[in-house]
Amino acid sequence: MAKNRETFNAAGCKDLTAYLAIQNVTAEEEALQQRVTRVIYVIKAVVELAGFKLVNRLELEDNRTGKTFK
Repeated sequence: MAKNRETFNAAGCKDLTAYLAIQNVTAEEEALQQRVTRVIYVIKAVVELAGFKLVNRLELEDNRTGKTFK
């Protein structure tokens, strides 16, 4: 049976708490990125429907996390 390397810490000991914490953070980051992608899609659609084009990059800041997306 192959070991899942992600469940072991640097000392080689099994550390499920750290593994689960990393998995939760990864899932949260992916969800946040999906939200940003949807918002940008909607903004671009509205701009196009209004007869304009976006000529510069958008910069968004998440109210909950304070993380900035460019």
